[in-house]
Amino acid sequence: DNVPIVQEWIDKWFWRGTRLLSIVGMMMDYMLPNKVMSWKEAWEVYFEQAGGALFKDLSRYGIRMPKYSDVIVKEKEHVSHQAWWIFYNFGHAAGFHTWIPTDEEMDWLSAKYPDTFDKYY
Repeated sequence: DNVPIVQEWIDKWFWRGTRLLSIVGMMMDYMLPNKVMSWKEAWEVYFEQAGGALFKDLSRYGIRMPKYSDVIVKEKEHVSHQAWWIFYNFGHAAGFHTWIPTDEEMDWLSAKYPDTFDKYY
């Protein structure tokens, strides 16, 4: 009987949580001095694979993937770059220090986002 209530909370907090995680993605792609993986790679491992397996198991109880998860999966190519651009342009208002990535960092981003980074950013 509680499945609709639980599903509604999952949908609500998944959306809000991923909006906040865009800052984590920005930090992973732009701020870490020794990058381990890109935001896109992390999203694929921790949500698409692990989360997908979790929701596959939960489907027997009637719980489905969060609403708009397909939108978030498409955003993995862009969200960290968009967040960085916003913080870069409005750093004076946010009080958040940003900088132009070095050539080496730009090459790393191009390699990690081959379909979108050079084309859009």
